[in-house]
Amino acid sequence: MSSYCQMTQHPTTKKWEMASWMDDFFGIHLYGVRFKSGEIFNPQDWILKTKEKFGALKDIEKFNKKFKGRRFTVVCKAPSKSIQRRLKASEIKW
Repeated sequence: MSSYCQMTQHPTTKKWEMASWMDDFFGIHLYGVRFKSGEIFNPQDWILKTKEKFGALKDIEKFNKKFKGRRFTVVCKAPSKSIQRRLKASEIKW
């Protein structure tokens, strides 16, 4: 499991926001979900609705499923400025 960003409906305000899903926050493989307001929710205590992951994360997951078990080398470039701004807003560091 890993940490990632995903559009998530805030459980109290019901507004859709980009949230950071942080692996191992509440224990081994238990996610903590942080919203822009700084509030952190445990998905085991709240019903959190999500939308499909954005851009690169979705593409990486498709790639991983397609080439599961094969050895390969991936050369990556830095994310675009717009993705860097989204990640900075969600407090994920590169």
